[in-house]
Amino acid sequence: MKQLVYVITLASTVLLTSCSIYTRHHYETNPLSGVQKMASPTTGKEVVLVPMRHLSTAGSYAKLRDYIDILKADGYVTFCEGVMRMPYHMDTVREISMAELYRFCDTVTFTDAELQRLDTIIRKDRRVMGSYIGKGGYADPDNQSLPERNKKQKYVSQTLELLGLTTDKDIWIDYSIYDMMGLYEKRYGEVELSEYDFATGLMERYEPMDDKPSTNGKLRLVLYPRNEYVVRRIIGSQRPRIAVIYGSGHMPGIKYYLKKHGFRQTRGYKADKQLK
Repeated sequence: MKQLVYVITLASTVLLTSCSIYTRHHYETNPLSGVQKMASPTTGKEVVLVPMRHLSTAGSYAKLRDYIDILKADGYVTFCEGVMRMPYHMDTVREISMAELYRFCDTVTFTDAELQRLDTIIRKDRRVMGSYIGKGGYADPDNQSLPERNKKQKYVSQTLELLGLTTDKDIWIDYSIYDMMGLYEKRYGEVELSEYDFATGLMERYEPMDDKPSTNGKLRLVLYPRNEYVVRRIIGSQRPRIAVIYGSGHMPGIKYYLKKHGFRQTRGYKADKQLK
């Protein structure tokens, strides 16, 4: 029996602290304050870094969407974050738009064996990360594995739809959950699961008593390899204007690698001015 499984949760396995989901007052009032523009003096390629917080106010996301829409109207494509849960390796060499990915997900099916493998990968991810991010996002009141502080604040979770990142101008630039875990285990060894991991429901409180999640493990899984991957795709792309829509915790690393490739920050660039 085959079962349709359609799960695209933006940054579904992203480290909560490294990607800065916890909203700060400054970000709420001015979510564009951290936007930076970089350019290559040799190729003329422009890259705008738009940092995200995965929990914020609806007003913040509305302002971000207005800005992103202006960028797209000005010839930019967006390179979007999103660790996809696919039944097999997705070809990430060519550009895949979010619109195309949605169409793909409307037809993809999982065999029983693929569902079992996916379940194991998700549990390995939870073992490293310490929580599970499902369809309900970072503030799902029914998800007991999430910190309670996520649910006490009156914020909404960042989604592709909320930011209008569902068009042919929005390109998926990220790993599948399989690729991400494969890279991690190849470098650091297999993630061992215990009876507790299999017996505990994904939406239940998760408190393993043996090998507890560590900050280093989270950084190695969701931050470092993805930063390098984003920059590789930027350098290899023929697009002259790119807006990177990623968690704020990724931006220092992405900026660092861009500088190594000769990109320079555009001084005095203010995203707020683009809305006027």
